[in-house]
Amino acid sequence: MRAALIGSVDSSLVALEHLAGSAIELVGVAGFEPQDTSKVSGWSDLRTACESDGIEYVAFTKVNDATMVEWLRGLDLDFLFVVGLSQLISEEVISSARVGCVGYHPTQLPLGRGRAPVAWVTLGQVPGASTLFEIMPGADEGGILEQVRFDVQDDWDAGDVSAECSRTLGIALDRLVPRLATGWWMPAAQDESRATWIGKRVAQDGLVDWTRSAQEVDRLIRAAAAPHPGAYCYNAGRRLQVPRSLGPVEQPRHRGVVGKVLHGDGESYLVQCGDGVVGVVITDEDGNHVHLREGAMLRTRVEDELFALRGRLDELERKVEGLLGSRC
Repeated sequence: MRAALIGSVDSSLVALEHLAGSAIELVGVAGFEPQDTSKVSGWSDLRTACESDGIEYVAFTKVNDATMVEWLRGLDLDFLFVVGLSQLISEEVISSARVGCVGYHPTQLPLGRGRAPVAWVTLGQVPGASTLFEIMPGADEGGILEQVRFDVQDDWDAGDVSAECSRTLGIALDRLVPRLATGWWMPAAQDESRATWIGKRVAQDGLVDWTRSAQEVDRLIRAAAAPHPGAYCYNAGRRLQVPRSLGPVEQPRHRGVVGKVLHGDGESYLVQCGDGVVGVVITDEDGNHVHLREGAMLRTRVEDELFALRGRLDELERKVEGLLGSRC
């Protein structure tokens, strides 16, 4: 049996490692190579791994281009694996494999179809699992081939969840691939009555809203952590990163105004939330620790910003009027 892999991130590399040398012959790998890889959370260099294993490799930016379809058809595939790719693939790509096309999603499908699953799993909004399923034209709708479930610990961030996804994906592949090598293909239809969907998340969703409970703030920071862009807040007009949460403080000895620093040591800080106190690590945008005084405000007050802006505009108008008057 012959197979190819399409991917772009860490989970794609896991799939490559488990497929290479398996009972299925991995004859080709296509890796997503955008101009700016930093904008792809968890991007992984599949080219280097293929070169070391002697596997044919091609790069792409749009998976459904005619050149990709032609390349895939030329590989004479039984199976196509698409792991760690946010682009929807066309029916032409799907049909390039005689037996079937295998996809991967890190939730307990049919729960949690859609985008940014690792963040939503970390937030506790959908249960985690490494699910291998048949790719169909609709997103995450195909029959399930293998599913390995996992629980998320309260202190995990997105990096921990990603690591658990990688571990359980390896287990799922090791269970499924030997069956596929025999020609087995019996995907179990998903129960549409139980299906739920999760929405796309963007970098701006990492803005910390300190008016939420300490538990909610803690979850958001963990969900936005690497490999995602990270949580952030503002102080006196500058943007600060919040790469790590130390968790809600039980029976806090400090109290204060929502969004203000209550205590800190230059590396970690206690911040008042709408309900409770949370410990956090705060850095500048280059990852350097910042010194914040007790009472520093970590949220923007729109009314104060508008008032300050009005004052600057008034001062500018006075200067312009003075300049014009001096020329008359």
